[in-house]
Amino acid sequence: MEFLPYTIKWLEVILRWGHVLFAILWVGNSFLFNYLDNNLNKNITSDDIDGEGYLMHSGFFYKLSRLKTSPPQDYLNRLVPGGTYIMHLDITDSSTGKSYQKIAPVVIATFEN
Repeated sequence: MEFLPYTIKWLEVILRWGHVLFAILWVGNSFLFNYLDNNLNKNITSDDIDGEGYLMHSGFFYKLSRLKTSPPQDYLNRLVPGGTYIMHLDITDSSTGKSYQKIAPVVIATFEN
């Protein structure tokens, strides 16, 4: 009995169900951010902050602030440690051609120096 076809079939099953699992996680994450965005306190009298809210997870409270514009680069350098990659999003509206630059301080990878 050859094990290669058997192994390939199991690999296909694992990858297929892994793909389904990550799709479910992706949709759940989208629902979370839509929920957070809709429940932020928008009655803020600040030039920088567009909305604020709180999130509780594992007994800890997190203060959320949605900024109107991208923070300065030196703020991001103080926010995350050295060796952290920060992703910038450049969004172009296909109907108008207008470009928007948003910042997503998402930690993609960190490494020790």
